[in-house]
Amino acid sequence: MSTLMSFIHNSVQPRLNDPANARLWLPRLLVGMTENDEPVLPIRSDVQDLGFLQGEHGGYVADRFVQVWSIMNQKDAVADPLQPLPAMKLTEVTLGGLQNMLVQQVSSLPKPAGYDASVVLQPNHYPNPTQGLEMPSLTLSGRYQIEQSLWVEDAYRTSITGIGSFSASFSDCSLNALLALETEGSAEQRVPTVTLSSLNMNAIEGEQPTLLFEKLTLEGDLEQSEVLIQFIQQALNAPDGKLSMLSTVADMLNGPDNLDSMSSALSTYLINSLDELFSRVPDQGLPTDSHNQQGATVLDVYLFDRLRVALNQSDSEWYLPLLLSDSTDPVLEPYHHAQVVIPDQTIAGLEYTNIELNNLYVAGLSNAFMPLEKCLLASPVMTMEVLFGVLPEGHTVSRQALHSGLPPAPPVTITTRLSLTQQGNVSVDLEGDVHASLYDCHLNINVSVSGEDVSDLDVTINALNFVWGSEPVEFNVALEPRNSVLESMLQKMLLKPEIQDPLKAQLANALTAQRSELSANFTRLAQATLINQLS
Repeated sequence: MSTLMSFIHNSVQPRLNDPANARLWLPRLLVGMTENDEPVLPIRSDVQDLGFLQGEHGGYVADRFVQVWSIMNQKDAVADPLQPLPAMKLTEVTLGGLQNMLVQQVSSLPKPAGYDASVVLQPNHYPNPTQGLEMPSLTLSGRYQIEQSLWVEDAYRTSITGIGSFSASFSDCSLNALLALETEGSAEQRVPTVTLSSLNMNAIEGEQPTLLFEKLTLEGDLEQSEVLIQFIQQALNAPDGKLSMLSTVADMLNGPDNLDSMSSALSTYLINSLDELFSRVPDQGLPTDSHNQQGATVLDVYLFDRLRVALNQSDSEWYLPLLLSDSTDPVLEPYHHAQVVIPDQTIAGLEYTNIELNNLYVAGLSNAFMPLEKCLLASPVMTMEVLFGVLPEGHTVSRQALHSGLPPAPPVTITTRLSLTQQGNVSVDLEGDVHASLYDCHLNINVSVSGEDVSDLDVTINALNFVWGSEPVEFNVALEPRNSVLESMLQKMLLKPEIQDPLKAQLANALTAQRSELSANFTRLAQATLINQLS
C-alpha cells in the first residue's frame, strides 16, 4: 500500500457509492449527521446579502421598478443617482440536496500529524427518491427582498420594495471538500479528528455551474409583476448575478458555523466507526508508548494502537483468541503435527529405540494474549510477542461456532501417541498415550501488510518462532497395557532435554514451514473482518 490512508479510501469509496450498503452509503451518512442532536443538513442562513444587481440586466430591473413606481404614484421618478441599481438580499435561506452526492475522487497526502485529503463530490446523482431517502437536486431556496432607491421629481428620495420566494437549482458542477485527518490529545487520551477546511463548488465545464430558477415569485400588488420577475431572473442568471448566487452558496458552505458543525459531525462519525471496527477504547485508554512506534504519521500510530488494543478485547472482531480459533488452513485450535522422531535413549541401563510421537495435537493456542509493550510498529512491519495459556477460561463463541468458549482454559496441552522399542534379550514394542501441559510458551512473529484496498490486502508473515520457556512441562504417560513402573520411567525420559529439544524444534519448524499458508489464512481472516465491518 502506498499509504494507510490511500488503502482506507480505496476500500471505502466504492461502498460510499453503493446504495445497497446499509452502513456506508454516503447519502444515508450525510442525512444522519448531527450536532447536539440536530441534523447538520440542510444548511440554513438567516440572511445573505447579494448586494446590487450589476450589469445591464440590473439596469433593466432598475428601469422597470422606476416605471412601476411612476405608474402607481402618478409621478415621474428616476433611479437614484447615488444608488442606481437594485439591492437584493436573501432571507430564510436553505441550501438543500447536499445528501444527493456521489464520491468521484478521493486523494490524500501524508504529513507528520496525519493526512490532508481532497474529496470531489458529484451532486444530483441519484433519482428522487432512492432507498427511501429524498434525493432533491442541489437547490438554494428561501425568501428574498429587492429594493430600488428612487429620485422623485419633487426632489426627494424614496424606494420601492418587492418581496417573494425563490428556488434555484445548480447543475453541471462538483463540490470539492478539503479535510485534515489528525489526532488530538496525548498518550492514552488521544482521539481522531476530522477538520473540514473548505467546501467549494466548481463548474464541470466552463467557468460557472448552470443556475436554473425553478421558482421566483413577487408578492403584493405591484404593477407589471410578471415582467419584473422576468427581469429579476435575467439579472440573476447574468454572469454578475450568477456570481452573487454562487458567492452566497460559497458563504453558506464555508461559513465558520457550517464548517465547525460538519467537522464535529465527521469527527464523531469517525470515532463511532472506529469503535465499531475495533471495539470501544477501554477505560484505561490507549498505550502510552507511541514514541516507540515508527508509523508514517501520528494517525497511523493511533490506528495501530487501536488494532493492538483490539487484539486483546473479548468484544472485538479482532480478538486474538477469536482469530486463532477461526483459522482453518492450517487449523490452529487444535494444531496438528503428524510425527516427531526422538533420538534413541538409555534409561536404567536399557536402550529405547524407534521413539516416535505420532499425531501430535497442540490444544489451547487460542488462549492467546499479546502484551502491548511487545507489539511494535516499523511501518509497514509489525513485530509482536504472543503469550499462550495465560488467560482465564472465557465465554466468547467463535464466529464459525467451532468453539463455544474462548479462550479455552489454560494451560496449552499436547496429546500424542507414543511408540518406542525397548531393547534387551527380547525386544519389546511399547505404545501409549502422552499428555503434556505447557506452562510457558509464546510466539514471536514479524508481519508486514500491503495492498491497495481490502480486496488486495496481503498479510505476510515474514518470520515466526514458537518458543517454550523455562517453566517445567508436565507429562503423563498411559501405556497399553498399563505399566506404572515403565510409565514413570518414560515420564522422566520425556523431561530430558534430549527429548524436549527435538520436540520443540520440530514443532517450531513445522509452524515456520507453514508461513505461506498462515499468511494466506490470516489475510482471509483480516479481509473477512474488514469486509464485514464495511458492509
